[in-house]
Amino acid sequence: MRKTKFFFICCFLLLASASGVFAQQDDKLLQVLKDELNKEMQELADLDKKEMENEYEQFARQYSEMKTQINNDSIVAQLTREQMR
Repeated sequence: MRKTKFFFICCFLLLASASGVFAQQDDKLLQVLKDELNKEMQELADLDKKEMENEYEQFARQYSEMKTQINNDSIVAQLTREQMR
């Protein structure tokens, strides 16, 4: 009777220990997956940032060109007025 009781207690302790080890492994696996997901999200955010920077540069260039065109149009208008005199 004592041996059987001792055997069941040992089995219970062994299973409890094993479940703790598996839980730790699951936590480690979960952390690795989270880290990998975070890395991928950071890469996507960096890519989006780069695209937005490129778009901004493009808009700034277009604005500068439009501003130059407006100045040129103003100069042409002034020249035309002067020529009409």
